[in-house]
Amino acid sequence: MASEGAARSARAALGPSFWRLWSADTISSYGDGISFAAFPLLAATITTDPRQIALVSVGEYLPWVLFGLLAGVFVDRVDRRRTMWVVDAARTAVLVGFALAIVAGGHTVLLLSAVAFLISSGGLLRDNAASAILPSVVATDRLERANSWLQGSVLLGNSMIGPPLGAVLFSLGHALPFAVDGLSFLAAAGLVLSMRTRTVAAPAGPPRRSVGADLREGLAWLRNHALLRTLCVLLLVFNGAGAAALAVLVLYAKTTLGLGPVGYGLLISTYAVGGVLGAGAASLARRSLGPYPAIVSAVLMSLAGLLVMGLTVRPVVAALGVIAVGMGSTLWNVLTVSLRQRLVPDHLLGRVTAAYRVVGFAAMPVGAVIGGFVAHRWGLRAPFLVGAASLGLAAIALLPVVRRAVAQTIEA
Repeated sequence: MASEGAARSARAALGPSFWRLWSADTISSYGDGISFAAFPLLAATITTDPRQIALVSVGEYLPWVLFGLLAGVFVDRVDRRRTMWVVDAARTAVLVGFALAIVAGGHTVLLLSAVAFLISSGGLLRDNAASAILPSVVATDRLERANSWLQGSVLLGNSMIGPPLGAVLFSLGHALPFAVDGLSFLAAAGLVLSMRTRTVAAPAGPPRRSVGADLREGLAWLRNHALLRTLCVLLLVFNGAGAAALAVLVLYAKTTLGLGPVGYGLLISTYAVGGVLGAGAASLARRSLGPYPAIVSAVLMSLAGLLVMGLTVRPVVAALGVIAVGMGSTLWNVLTVSLRQRLVPDHLLGRVTAAYRVVGFAAMPVGAVIGGFVAHRWGLRAPFLVGAASLGLAAIALLPVVRRAVAQTIEA
């Protein structure tokens, strides 16, 4: 009887609405991983010009530049649950239509780029709403546990299982992975629609202000909050260092480690292994260590992983470095996202989240360019060492600020 009660208590801790949200994110993440592999494979059947193939990546990243901040304003003005299921239903229509175009032989690189742009635009809106809705779904003291479940399942789908499954489906039929991804969005939309959570963010009251005024309010709140502002700057360095390493990873695997395509795929999958470990450890780390030491641990893990990769020529050792980076990055994500959800007022959460994430995403193309130049000048291991050094210097400069800000926040 005691064990049955404990099981019921564990299931009730996060609640049925959370598990519907988790199921929706998990299913759609597998679809995302499938398309992640299928888009470049399809582009390579159309052209061998790398400039044209790069257009697909441009289509994926451009929405963050154009709409990232506006998405935050939108999410703070509407019912977040409705936004999520409507966006996923719309992405289903886009992908099913694209699959039919492939069957008809009407696909071009320009069409691929347009589809990637639409799917990514919907994704940033949907993901922003999903992050902002979580404090309405689970209790504040359960946020780390909830984010751990979400981060772990998304990593499995996006990085470990989805991409190889996408390659297999593509070999069976070029349209198949996109049709499957579309169906995953449809299933996710149904699950979110079934949630029984009131998530209208905009309260009744004074007339609504302009979009510009709302944007300035969200940016000002982030700028004036010492803890989140400092974490945002640290995230800028974090993502820039990771992007510099990722930009040369395929050449590093081939030339430095001597790996073939299969070995390279396995090396990527080890990131997900570390990510799952980091997600699983996040709640325990915060409870046993406290928020500041847990954040320091996340930074040190990632730094150590980059350093190991920059110093080794052995594939097994490099894989351990990738695992460390994956574990540190995911631990960081769970801890800092949970802090943001806990600290930001609900009516501002969409805007602050968008501003925070735009800063993080902005660092990635810059870091990738720097990584390419550093590798060209000093060799393929240099970007990993430069990334580790940059993260170390940022940690020395900013972590004391984080420690003071965390203490002040707890006292408040």
